Amino acid sequence: MKSRLFAHLARRAFHIVGLCAVVCILSAFTLQPISQSFSPSGADSSRVFQVHNPGSQPVAMRLEMLERVVDEDGTESNPAARGSFTVFPTQFILEPGQRRNIRVRYTGPENLEHEHSYRLLAEQLPVDLLESDADGSQESEDNGRPGQGAIQVMFRYLASVFVVPPNASGPEAQASILEQVSGDHSGLLLRFENSGGRHVILTNLELELRLDDGSRRRVEASALEGIKGVNLLAGSSRTHFLPLDADLVERVRDLGLSY
Repeated sequence: MKSRLFAHLARRAFHIVGLCAVVCILSAFTLQPISQSFSPSGADSSRVFQVHNPGSQPVAMRLEMLERVVDEDGTESNPAARGSFTVFPTQFILEPGQRRNIRVRYTGPENLEHEHSYRLLAEQLPVDLLESDADGSQESEDNGRPGQGAIQVMFRYLASVFVVPPNASGPEAQASILEQVSGDHSGLLLRFENSGGRHVILTNLELELRLDDGSRRRVEASALEGIKGVNLLAGSSRTHFLPLDADLVERVRDLGLSY
């Protein structure tokens, strides 16, 4: 039980450090908007993003659509979204001060039961690498990319893309107790699950403990850091460890949740 808890905390810390490292990089271009919703078919199955080079040097760009899969510890993986989108253009050089529109069209299955989540990846590459690839002098290995061993990614954006069927239900977030942990690191290992048809951002998350004597106790906001504000995708779940005094842990029978 303790090993599972410590592994959870370690993975959480690693994820936060990695995120901070990405955010602290100085941008050489901008991508707008950072989030868009698509329909599975019709006019709204196509959207436009825009990239802008505010600097004084040309920027080599590459764009690609990725799937968005988040595990219970918050680790996100992004395999290529093959066959689900077309992007135009995918590779180009953005001159100083230039703005360019990027057309993204959803081409995947139309009969979806719930919202599907993706990422639009925009990467800055060395200009000479993109020029050599355009000239055909750089071998491609996978999905039209230049040889992976030669790539030095200088900066990247990951925009949020949601494909939302018209009949998708709203979000439905619930909290449950996975483990009651006693000892030196007492508390509750909780699971937050979205069983609804759309994503929800837990911006206004509030949690209530329902105790064995019928009383209720509101959890302090500071104890919800790491889960408050999380984007809980449709059909996904996240775990969170809630520290509690040992004598209180055994008394918790249920949870109340609002967001």
